[in-house]
Amino acid sequence: MVSDYLFIEYPDYTEGSLTQLRSKIVSRASVNAIALDLGLDKLVISHSGGSFVQKHIYGNALEALLGALYLDKGYNRVNRILINDILRRRIDVDDISHTETDFKSRLIEWCQKSKRQIHFATETSPDSVPSHPEFSSRVLIDGVEMGHGIGSSKKEAEQNAAYLVWHVLDDDKVGDYLLEYMDKMDKQGGKRQG
Repeated sequence: MVSDYLFIEYPDYTEGSLTQLRSKIVSRASVNAIALDLGLDKLVISHSGGSFVQKHIYGNALEALLGALYLDKGYNRVNRILINDILRRRIDVDDISHTETDFKSRLIEWCQKSKRQIHFATETSPDSVPSHPEFSSRVLIDGVEMGHGIGSSKKEAEQNAAYLVWHVLDDDKVGDYLLEYMDKMDKQGGKRQG
């Protein structure tokens, strides 16, 4: 439904832009924010004590509500509610389209463009427990650790690590210097393994 809406409402956007926009709209963070804006946090009762599950419960409740409406009222009704009451009233497409959230993809694209190998070494943190999972991720570019991040899921840890590295590499002066340094190291000691 979101894809159909974006395709119709934004005909001048490229396929890639529409895909990124849809991804941002249906992301966990966005769906959770919409659910809070709708007041679902006042209707959901949970006893999970702030665990990992609690983090996504309002977005999950919104998706369940839309699913129940679909089963009860059908596709057209849910589509109208989604478009008129959620997308048009609670989503600022211009703001979302200019907000970067997928730093891992940006970093991978940067490495491909720069002909660099990238690897995310992600593992469960020693202090992790099932009710509060914690993961750590290291970003390795051409075998060199460039940064690290932690999170309550592997995906979050990798995004946090990529966020830190991306902001360093996105600075033209620092990124260019780093590439030159890595090229110099390659010439002196042979190609590093990633």
